[in-house]
Amino acid sequence: MAAVAVPAVWAGPAGASTTAFPNDSWDISTDVSPLGLSSGGAVWSNRSAVLQGSVQDFGGDHSTRVYFTAYAGSTKVDGDGRTAGPGETVPFKFSIGDPDRVGGFDRLSIQVCELGAGGPQLCSPGINLHRDDLGERRVWRP
Repeated sequence: MAAVAVPAVWAGPAGASTTAFPNDSWDISTDVSPLGLSSGGAVWSNRSAVLQGSVQDFGGDHSTRVYFTAYAGSTKVDGDGRTAGPGETVPFKFSIGDPDRVGGFDRLSIQVCELGAGGPQLCSPGINLHRDDLGERRVWRP
């Protein structure tokens, strides 16, 4: 009879320790006239997030890059990005954050830029998604 009681005791705390945050999404383009865009969503966990979406370039001579930067308060925790060449659409799915960092990160900054010969140009203002109790959808167009 004691063997039956032990699983019930352990099952309670495991279920109670799970914290769920609503998913967030974005849909943003480069600045001035849309030369490219990125759209997707963030699935939050306690210390990281999975980003899934795509970056699209509308053609021409340059590529489009989406930049992701994870912050805990004002401290940068992680950063990554994806690039679509001229006329390409590049899907992505990857994790961002530091799973070993206590508390993880609470803000994700996203920016989309045209990549010129000298680097990023015609960048959108950065938008922010937050790990909190509110599901956010951020859209930016010039």
